[in-house]
Amino acid sequence: MRINKDEFDQDAERLAAGAADFGIALSAEQIQQFRNFQDLITEWNRRLNLTRITPEDFVPLHFLDSLCLMSFIPQKRPLRLLDLGSGAGFPGIPLAITDPDLDITLLEATQKKARFLVHAVRTLELPRISVLPLRAEEAARMPGYHCGYDIVAARAVAPLDRLCGWMMPFLKPDGVAIAMKADTTRTREELKKSEKAIQLAGGEMVKAVVIGLPATDIQRTLVLIKRRRLKR
Repeated sequence: MRINKDEFDQDAERLAAGAADFGIALSAEQIQQFRNFQDLITEWNRRLNLTRITPEDFVPLHFLDSLCLMSFIPQKRPLRLLDLGSGAGFPGIPLAITDPDLDITLLEATQKKARFLVHAVRTLELPRISVLPLRAEEAARMPGYHCGYDIVAARAVAPLDRLCGWMMPFLKPDGVAIAMKADTTRTREELKKSEKAIQLAGGEMVKAVVIGLPATDIQRTLVLIKRRRLKR
């Protein structure tokens, strides 16, 4: 099932306006890529249960939620980014559409979802994305992936104390992990409980930033954790 033109026009306006709130100017071609991505998810969702979010909420809850990371991604290129537990491709695919110069790996252990990601990357013609169908613990030991990334992002994957142990091994020294969390009392409690786990994993807390999703009353907490340099 594809969204009709009127629905797309409204969604395109919401997407362009919301991206502009983050300082991002999307071209007509990029907005069309977002539409094509939404069509793919809607089609595959009938048999794979990729997301419980309905198409009318894709713009704020999937696309803009992913794009809120752009302010925290350095401008230097080349830059490697790992989307840990990518699921249906968030935040990795929206980031790739917005910044085609990013080198992105989508890590997804569920094979059915990984097959969808491969299909989506090919269909959307995103040449700088690769899909890695492995568990984080396995991939983090492999050459090219261990200590191979400038940024590791994870969206709604696991509690922070467990998540930081999966994210840190992928990061270069001084690389940054970004955990995307709901802005709730539970998240704030999770932050306090995770301080020791972050240190044990070789990280140090940078900051937690609360961001509002444009045209909604929804807020997200982005937790930034830096990988410490190894002592000699």
